[in-house]
Amino acid sequence: MAWRQWLKTLLALVILSGLAELILPGGGVNKFAKLVLGLVIMLAVLQPLQILFGPGWEIPALELPSGLERKAEDWANLAAAVQTAGARPFLAKGDPALAGQLEVLLLTLEQVDEARVSIKFSTDGIEGVLVELSTPNPTVWAKAKKITAGCLNIAENKIT
Repeated sequence: MAWRQWLKTLLALVILSGLAELILPGGGVNKFAKLVLGLVIMLAVLQPLQILFGPGWEIPALELPSGLERKAEDWANLAAAVQTAGARPFLAKGDPALAGQLEVLLLTLEQVDEARVSIKFSTDGIEGVLVELSTPNPTVWAKAKKITAGCLNIAENKIT
């Protein structure tokens, strides 16, 4: 029943705007009246959405059942899987410039004068990475390991 009332209101507003366009003289007043009536029609069209969402913008009819809710860690795992799947075709090709780019990136770390990176590729992507740094500092080594793992999107245990 509410839909019929909404359609009647919308139809009346459209007819009213047509009559106003015929009756009002040309010029600035006509343009302003068209603007106001157009905005009123837009509000009338959006009225069912306002009723559906209400003042709190809650959607009770569209909530997920409790069995479909996911925890934050599930979302993080799903995001990691999507990221890995997206990067896999690029990493599987075994781009030789990738090791050079990583070396340049690792040279930006403090206390690192030389860096060598060799990447072992397999059909599934990266099998392992060998990183050689000129510094024995374990903090710098841990930082380099994190950077390498992040850039290549692999686990840190694959880096030696």
